[in-house]
Amino acid sequence: MNLSNIKAGQTFKNYKELCSILGEPIKNGASKRAQLKEWERYFSYVKNGHKFIITEIFKTPKPKQDKRKEGHNETPYINLIEKLILDLLVQHKEKGNVFLSKNMLLKELKMINEDYIYYRNKRFKLSDFTGIPKLHIDEFYDTTDDTLTRNLERALNKLEKQSLLFWSRAMTVCFLDADVITNEMGEIKLYKEIKINENGDKEEIYTPSKPYINIVHRKATNWETEFILKVERWLLDKYDCESKLDLYRKGLADQFHEEAKEIIFNKTNIAYYYKSYEIICNHEGILRKWKSLNDLLLKMDERKHYQKELNKNVINRLHNNAVKRHKKAKNINSSKYDNNNKQWLIHIRKDNDYIHNTKKLTDTLIKNDI
Repeated sequence: MNLSNIKAGQTFKNYKELCSILGEPIKNGASKRAQLKEWERYFSYVKNGHKFIITEIFKTPKPKQDKRKEGHNETPYINLIEKLILDLLVQHKEKGNVFLSKNMLLKELKMINEDYIYYRNKRFKLSDFTGIPKLHIDEFYDTTDDTLTRNLERALNKLEKQSLLFWSRAMTVCFLDADVITNEMGEIKLYKEIKINENGDKEEIYTPSKPYINIVHRKATNWETEFILKVERWLLDKYDCESKLDLYRKGLADQFHEEAKEIIFNKTNIAYYYKSYEIICNHEGILRKWKSLNDLLLKMDERKHYQKELNKNVINRLHNNAVKRHKKAKNINSSKYDNNNKQWLIHIRKDNDYIHNTKKLTDTLIKNDI
């Protein structure tokens, strides 16, 4: 690797150009990711689209991490998530498989509290309540959701590798099914009412049964899932956004979700949709590993202890991540970016209140009084 050709502040238009300057081979997939990780030992950089911006050249390369010793750099509290997931599955044994929204599963594990779900789509209200700018709240939800999802799915993957469960993501819809009462012939039921008119004569009034609505939360069909994806992609193109992350950075997320819900409802009677986890549990396998369900099912005080410990660890991880982002942003000259959305993100994280605001949000949305 030839570092003599690069210096802090330089911008390279893409990965291939940087490889050429460094004298490095062009790679793909996992090999490319490993290569980028290796580069981080010698210099730091940030990405702006396809561009690479060099921020610092290290005088001494950072030591290479031994993943075998570090357990692949695993988050320390993953084992707590595993234990509480298994405990939850045992509690649901009589109900069969577990089908929960991501937020409800996180709430059951005490990785978030009820306010995290309540304020998710009421961010202006949360901004008024906390005094924190909505843009910072958007950034908090984006980074926190990413962290919690990775942690949760890492624990699920570890349990799946032990053949204790099988899990999958599922699109879930709130479907509104209108129906009416019918007679024995299958026709709409009519009701007869006798009224006395102004002349004193009896008059028969017939009225049809009123329709009623069944609200059903269920797994989306393949057609429904594909239709939802098509609507979302069409709206992303309409708003000139590559991904949903761009929507938050442009302040268009609320508008996007409202418009998507309206289009989808008008075509399908789906009021709204969300992501869920479907978990199939191997209770026999758990029995063999842990002797009996009674040994696995945690006592109330044990469960609270693990939940409290997990909640504390999640808060610490979110705080430490925020500190790292703040320090990194402080060392970046945002004027180098030609992307206004990236400038906004750096501006938020550079703010002197960034750490304080993050702590207030974790206290409000994550902390559980267990």
